[in-house]
Amino acid sequence: MVRSTSKFLFIILLILTHTTFTSAIVDPTMVLYLPFDEGSGKTAEDLSNFGNHATMKGGDKTKWADGKFKGGIELTSGGYLVVADADSLDLTNAMTIHMWAKLMVKTGECCQGGVEKEPAWQAGEYNFLAEYNGGILLQMMELPDPCNDDLVGPGIIDKTWHHVGGTWDGKTIRIYLDGKEVGEMPCKGKLSKGSGDLFIGCRGGSGRWTEGFLDEIKIYNRPLLEEEIAADMEDPKQNLVVSPKDKVSTTWALVKKSILE
Repeated sequence: MVRSTSKFLFIILLILTHTTFTSAIVDPTMVLYLPFDEGSGKTAEDLSNFGNHATMKGGDKTKWADGKFKGGIELTSGGYLVVADADSLDLTNAMTIHMWAKLMVKTGECCQGGVEKEPAWQAGEYNFLAEYNGGILLQMMELPDPCNDDLVGPGIIDKTWHHVGGTWDGKTIRIYLDGKEVGEMPCKGKLSKGSGDLFIGCRGGSGRWTEGFLDEIKIYNRPLLEEEIAADMEDPKQNLVVSPKDKVSTTWALVKKSILE
């Protein structure tokens, strides 16, 4: 196994090193990227390497709209999107989830769904909410109880675009608002591989509805550093297309990390 992995890494390095033309090399640790720039149809295209496209649900309660960057999605109660279950979305050891959100009103529920894997509170679940009891939350069902909802960042229901995100490295959860870390908490554990779909704007298509706008949703299978989150915030497509000549070392490091973990 070690020999085959090393051989694969060597081949990738050769490709990156000797490529002389500018090529689209997407960050291999990014497992979902929905820029919502289509403006029509019922499918939001995933620009990661994994083809985790999202399907719009809820009829006219899910609409194309102006986003923070070009297009976005407007959601009202009953509107949401679904991404089919995929191995690439089983994040068992680490993750980053971040997005732009403009929330318009409070709802009668505790929360407004952002991104949640699995349709309910079950094995393999992870959940990032731009609104949770007046704050921001990243939670996973299988982590210790204090990690479920004790770390809540500042609230953002003010009809203004905010960049919100969370990371987990297997040991610590960190919450980010507008490119800056606003809280962290020890949260050591490991998640199961889930078998359910990923939902955007709700919990399982049955509640925790988002009332507002979402844009530029990204998920990684590693914890981004604060400067990486800030870079994504300023230019969501900054790590979508790179030149092997200029960024071979960065891309190589990401490829190696994603394979060895």
